[in-house]
Amino acid sequence: MWCGDGGELLLHGLLHRDVPRTERRFEFVPHTRAPVGVHDHMEGVTHGDGAVEVHGDEELCHDGRGYQRRTIPRVSDEPEEIEIEAPRPVFIHGAGRTPASWGPQLARFEGALAVALPGHPDGQPLQGTVEMAQWVISEVEEIPGPLVMVGHSLGGAVALEVALLQPDLVAGLILVSTGARLPVPDDAIARIDDDFAAECTRMVEQSWLHHEPELIRRGIASVVSMGPEALMADYLSARDHDVRNLLSDITAPALVIAGEADPLVPPWLSEELADGLPDAEMAIVPEAAHVPQLERADVVDLLVAAWLARLELSMPEDDD
Repeated sequence: MWCGDGGELLLHGLLHRDVPRTERRFEFVPHTRAPVGVHDHMEGVTHGDGAVEVHGDEELCHDGRGYQRRTIPRVSDEPEEIEIEAPRPVFIHGAGRTPASWGPQLARFEGALAVALPGHPDGQPLQGTVEMAQWVISEVEEIPGPLVMVGHSLGGAVALEVALLQPDLVAGLILVSTGARLPVPDDAIARIDDDFAAECTRMVEQSWLHHEPELIRRGIASVVSMGPEALMADYLSARDHDVRNLLSDITAPALVIAGEADPLVPPWLSEELADGLPDAEMAIVPEAAHVPQLERADVVDLLVAAWLARLELSMPEDDD
C-alpha cells in the first residue's frame, strides 16, 4: 500500500484471517524520516452547523452533546435516510482530550462519528470507565451500524468496556495507545493539584515524538481548558482500569495499534492487550509516541482502512 510521500506500507497477513496472529505484521518502508505535517490532515475538518472545529492538535472542539450528527457532513440528521452497511467507526478520545485528537481520521473515513465525553469540555466529568462506557452506549446505540469502537488511550479502555457491557453493539474494536490496564504515576495525579499547568505540559510533551512548538502549545492550551476536575477524573479512571481477567469475554475482532516510542502507554502494555484478546492483530507504528493517529496519520489511516476492509469482507451478507 502506498503512503503518499511518506513511504509504502506492506501488510503481511493482516487481510487474511487464516494466518496465525503471530505471523501477521506490517512493515513501513519510509521514503523520508521527516514527521508528517498534522496541519495538512486537519485542514478541512471544520464542517456543518455546530461541528467539531479542528485547528492544529486540539484548539477548538466539541459542543458537549457527545455524538454529533452534523460533525461529518456525510452523516444525515435522519438515520432512516442513510443505510451504512460498511463498518462505521465511532471515535472516542483519551484523557484530557477532545474529538479533535481524531481530526485526520474524521476527515478520512466515510460515515465516521465522534463522541466528546462529558467534561471535555462541557458537562460534568464522569469517573470510571464503566460509567463512561454506559454514557457512550446511550449516545450511539440507536445509530445505524455495524459500529466499530475506535478508542485512544483512556478512550480505548472505554471501548473495551462498551464491548463487555453490550457486545452486540460492537462489530469490532480499534485500540490505539491503550492497554488492558493503564497505570498512572502517583506523582502525575498529585501534580494536578500541585501544579496543574505543569502536568498538562508534561502529558502533551510526552505525547509527541517530534515536538512542533505550535502543536505543543495548542495541545497544552486544550488540556488546560478542560480544567483540573476533568483531568483528575480521567487519570483516576485510567488508574482503576484493569480488564485483564475479562479480555477472553470480548468476542469482537480487534486491531491494537501502539506508537513505537510511547512513554505514557509503552508498547508492551498494548502487546499484553493484544495477547489477551481472543481475536486481535497488533501493529507498532514507527516514528510515533502516544498520538500515532496524529503524528503518523498516514500509517494509521492505512492500517485502519485495511483492517476495516477485511472486517467488512468477513461480515455475513444480509439475506434481505
